[in-house]
Amino acid sequence: MYTRNAKIIQKKYLEYLIPSVLSTAALAAAALVDKILVGIFLGAEAIAGLGACNPFIAFGNAIFLLFSVGSSTVASIALGERNKDKANKSYSTGIYFGFLFCLTIVLLLEFFAPQICRMMCYGNDLLAVNMCTYLRPLLFAYPMLFITLGIAQFMRIDGHPQMASYIAVVANLVNLVFDYVFIKYMKMGITGAGLSTTLGYASAIFMVLPWLFSKDKSFKLVNIWTAAGSVFKEVLSAGSERFFYYIADVVKNIILNLMILHFLGSAGLSVLTVCISLIFFSTSITNGGAEAFRPIVGSLLGAKDLFGIKECVKSALKFVLSGCVVFTLILFFFSLQVASLFGLNGGDTAAIVPTAFRFLAVSYIFIGMTTVLQAHYNTTKRHKIATTMSVLSNMVYLCAFIFLFALIRPTILWAGFPSSYIATLITTYIYVLFIQKKEKVSGYLLLQKPSDDMIIHSVTIEATKESAIGLSKQITENASFLQLDSTTTNHIAVAVEEMAIMAADKVKVGQKPPLIDILFVLDKNEKTVSFRDNGIPFNPLEEDSQKSENESNVPGSSTHLLKSIAKSADFSRQLGFNTTVLSF
Repeated sequence: MYTRNAKIIQKKYLEYLIPSVLSTAALAAAALVDKILVGIFLGAEAIAGLGACNPFIAFGNAIFLLFSVGSSTVASIALGERNKDKANKSYSTGIYFGFLFCLTIVLLLEFFAPQICRMMCYGNDLLAVNMCTYLRPLLFAYPMLFITLGIAQFMRIDGHPQMASYIAVVANLVNLVFDYVFIKYMKMGITGAGLSTTLGYASAIFMVLPWLFSKDKSFKLVNIWTAAGSVFKEVLSAGSERFFYYIADVVKNIILNLMILHFLGSAGLSVLTVCISLIFFSTSITNGGAEAFRPIVGSLLGAKDLFGIKECVKSALKFVLSGCVVFTLILFFFSLQVASLFGLNGGDTAAIVPTAFRFLAVSYIFIGMTTVLQAHYNTTKRHKIATTMSVLSNMVYLCAFIFLFALIRPTILWAGFPSSYIATLITTYIYVLFIQKKEKVSGYLLLQKPSDDMIIHSVTIEATKESAIGLSKQITENASFLQLDSTTTNHIAVAVEEMAIMAADKVKVGQKPPLIDILFVLDKNEKTVSFRDNGIPFNPLEEDSQKSENESNVPGSSTHLLKSIAKSADFSRQLGFNTTVLSF
C-alpha cells in the first residue's frame, strides 16, 4: 500500500530555509552591528537618536512589505493554480507600484524631516539633531531596497532561493564595511551609519540584473494599468498583514518612546532601542523560518495539497521554536555580557538592563509561535486573522501592558513584551474556535476541508518501474473508493505508470531515484492528477531530448499517450519541482 510522506516537502523547506535564514540574519546583523558601532564610537545618546528613528524605519518597511510580500504571495498561489497571467500581473504590480510608493514617500519625508524630528523628540534638541542626521541619508535606502530585496522575493518563487539570499548578504556586508569606515575613520558620525545602509542596497542592484533580464524566468512584466486593474486589491490584501504589523510598529514606537522617556528617561530609551534591535536580530530565526515556507505553502495551497501545507508548517515550527529556545537561554543568562556589546554597561542604563533583557528573553518563544502562525494565515488567505495578530501583538497589547506595568513599578514595564504575545496567542485561539464552528475547516491551521462531492487523496512513490506498476495496480483496485468509472480508472492508472517510468528513465546508474508526490483531486466535474518530483528538470509533455519530434509523438510513445488520454495537460517548473497536471 502506497501512502503519502513529507520527504519532498521537508527537503524543499530545508532548501529554502538556509537562504531565508541567511537573508534575514544579514538584515538583522547589519541593524545590530549598526547599533554596536554607534554605541562604541559615539555613545548612548547617539543610540537614542537611532532609536527615535524607529517609527520612520517601520513606516518604510510597511510600504516595502505591503507590495513585496503581497505581490509575491499572490504570484506564488497563482503559479500553484497554473494561472501564469495572474502571476505576471502580480509581479508587475509589485515592481511598479512598490517602487513608486517608496520613492514618493521618501521624497515627502526628506522634505519635512527636520520639523517632524523636532516634534517627535518632545523638546530634546540634541535627540532631534541626532535623529534627523541619521534619518536623511537613510531614507533613500528604501527605493534601493525594493529594487533588490523586493525582486529577490520573486527569485525565490522562481526556484533561486540561494541567489535571493546572496543579494541580502552582499548588501548588508557592504553596509557594515561602510559603517566601520564612515564612523571610525572618516568621522562622519551617525550620518555615516545612515549613508552606509543606502549604499549597501545600491551595491546589490547589480546582482539582480541577470535574473531581471533573463528570458528563462517565470515572470514577465506587463502593462502597469493592465496589471493593477485585476490584482491590485488582492495584492494589497495579501500584503496587509506585514503592512499593518509595521504601521502598528510606527504607532508603537511613538507611544513607547514617549512612555519610556517619561518613566525612565533617555537611559531607558537607549535600553529600549537595544531591546528592539535584539528582537529584530531574532528574526533571523523567526522570520527566516516563516518566510522560507511562504512560497512553498502558497504553491501547495493553489494545488489543494493540504497534507503538504501541514507538514511544511510543522517543519517551520520545529525550527523556529528550537532557535528561540537558544536565544532565550543566551539572553537570560548572559544579559550583562550582551549589554556590554552596546556600551550599556555603565551609568543609568546598567541598572535597567538585567530586568529588561530577561523579560525580553522570555518573549522569544511566544514571538516565534506568533510569527509562524501569522505567516501561515496570511499565505492561506486568512488575512484578517494575520493582520489582527500583528496589530494586537505589536501595538495594542504591547503598549497597554507596558503602561500597566509602568504604573505598578517603572522598572518592570518590560514585562509587557512577553505578556503581549501570550495575550495575542490566547485571543487567536479563541477566535479560531469560533471559526471552526462556522466553517468547514481543519484544525488550528484553518485549512478548508474539501466539499462533500470532492475527494483529495495523495501518495508518494519512488520513481522506479516497480513503484509505478504497483501504484497503477493499487489505483485499479481502489476505483470504488476514488469514485472512478472504469475508463477514467484505466486512463489515470496508465498515466501514473507512464509518468513514473519516464522519471525513472532519467535516473543515471548509481543515483538514488527521485520521489514523486501524486495528488488526486476528484469531483463530479473533473478529475485532476498532479505529479510533483524533485528530479532533474524534465518536461514529459515535450519531445524527449534523446528522440526526434516524430519519435516522441508517434502512437505508442509516452508523450503521445499522455496527451491522448488526458483532456488537458500542463507542465511547469515550480519552486524547482517538475510539476505536471493532467485532467481527465
